[in-house]
Amino acid sequence: MAQKFRYHILSSFWIKVIALFLMTLDHVAKFMYFNEISPQIANILEIFGRLGFPLFILLLVEGVRHTSNFGKYALRLGILAAVILVGQIVIHHGFMDIYGFYSPIIDLLLCAVILYLLKQNNRKSFWAIIPIAYIILSFIVMSIEDQRGIEIWWFPFYLRSGYNIFALLLSLGFFYSYPIAKAMLKNFGNAAENLEGTPYERLLVNTLMCFALLLAVVLVYLIGLLPGGDIYNIAHEAYAMCAVIFIFFYSGELGYNKKWFKYGAYAYFPLHIIIIFLVFLFI
Repeated sequence: MAQKFRYHILSSFWIKVIALFLMTLDHVAKFMYFNEISPQIANILEIFGRLGFPLFILLLVEGVRHTSNFGKYALRLGILAAVILVGQIVIHHGFMDIYGFYSPIIDLLLCAVILYLLKQNNRKSFWAIIPIAYIILSFIVMSIEDQRGIEIWWFPFYLRSGYNIFALLLSLGFFYSYPIAKAMLKNFGNAAENLEGTPYERLLVNTLMCFALLLAVVLVYLIGLLPGGDIYNIAHEAYAMCAVIFIFFYSGELGYNKKWFKYGAYAYFPLHIIIIFLVFLFI
């Protein structure tokens, strides 16, 4: 899918830069909440931060689609998830209560495995039920806690898939936007016309991903309306739909991807949390 329209100006590089910036705003907001500092400003930062996760899912889907070695790709995510897990445990049990500070890397790792298995189109695809079950379990446990106002100790928050159903819906929606677009464009208009490989393919994929994001937000919001649902947090999550602004202009190209930036982006996850933590520790 090399061809694109002129306004498709955001490569994976720029999507990643924007996602990292938005994620940073979100985590600053989290620490402001935990330290009870300027809740109004924290609320604004968190609203902008909500736009980051769909962009990370977009990058994840591109990674699963294009990686030549899924094992190494999953290993990098696994190592990153382990590093952040250790940090969460140390901060939560040694310094401050950060209950509910979920790691998005767990969501990304689980969704990556799900997409990879479904991509096989053979018996291996059946095993996708295991990470899907883990995501559903996270959702059930978090729902029970919200309903009863308790903390379920046998499944601590730092082991859960924090975005759970939302992450699953987004990853599946973005991933299958590609084959759906190809099927729609193969014989569009009449049997002799094939728009596959034209700029319209990139446009349609982006449009389908935007639709998938909006649909995921609506479905999660409806779930939040069920008895015991945390409607406040669900409504806050709805701001994620604004990420369509960036997704629509995605070019499908890799862009700048030198090794220092590629691995630096992984290192940024734990490093920025450490820096933010130290700043608020000494405020």
